[in-house]
Amino acid sequence: MHATEEIDIACGTHWHLRRPVGSVNVNVASNHEVELVASFLPDPNWSSAESPAAPSVAIHIGQLAATGLMLRLRETFQTLNWPLPEEGECQI
Repeated sequence: MHATEEIDIACGTHWHLRRPVGSVNVNVASNHEVELVASFLPDPNWSSAESPAAPSVAIHIGQLAATGLMLRLRETFQTLNWPLPEEGECQI
C-alpha cells in the first residue's frame, strides 16, 4: 500500500505535472463527490529495481464540475475528430 499525503494548494497557484499519465480511475467518494485519480508512469531514468512507486494525484469534484468536465471532454473529442468511446469501453 502506498502512503497518501494530503496537501493544501494555496490560492493563485497553478501546477503543471509533466509526467505522462499511465491510468485514470473515476471513483465515487464517500461524500458523493467524484474522485479522479491519475497515476503517472514510472520515471524511465530509474531502473525498476530501485524506482520508487509512481505518484498519483486524486482530485475530488462535485456534480457541477463533473458535468462541466464531461461536456468539455465531449467537445474536445469532437474538435480533435476522435471517436467517442462506446459505453463501458475502457482503453486505459
